Amino acid sequence: MARFSIISITASLVLSVVSALPAAAQDVVTVKSGKEEVIFNVYVYGEDCASSGGERITIRTPPANGVARVARIPIRIPPGRACAGQTVKIGVVLYRSRPGFRGTDRVGVDAYMDTYTNGIGETFIGGTVTVQVQ
Repeated sequence: MARFSIISITASLVLSVVSALPAAAQDVVTVKSGKEEVIFNVYVYGEDCASSGGERITIRTPPANGVARVARIPIRIPPGRACAGQTVKIGVVLYRSRPGFRGTDRVGVDAYMDTYTNGIGETFIGGTVTVQVQ
């Protein structure tokens, strides 16, 4: 799964964003049939390592062969990033195929992230997550 980071530094805020949206159409997220799994995630946290909750995720196009939903779940920030080892809540899209389905599905996802403490700046990520169900 393709990953990218955006790090923006202002006088009073260090913002880190990580997203798991596939970067190109040929990238595929593989999941197990009938099991709910994260297919997209994004988080925003400040220099105090607290989750800002400044992300908004919507499902633009629902999957044809399952269900997708937006949720917030706790995760540990991975090594090599600011605040590594800290736990924050992140926005995710969870996908579950219909029972017995195997094949390819797609989910259109849009995400907006606040990039300034006053909420004026925003970063947009949008695309289609291709889900290979096994």
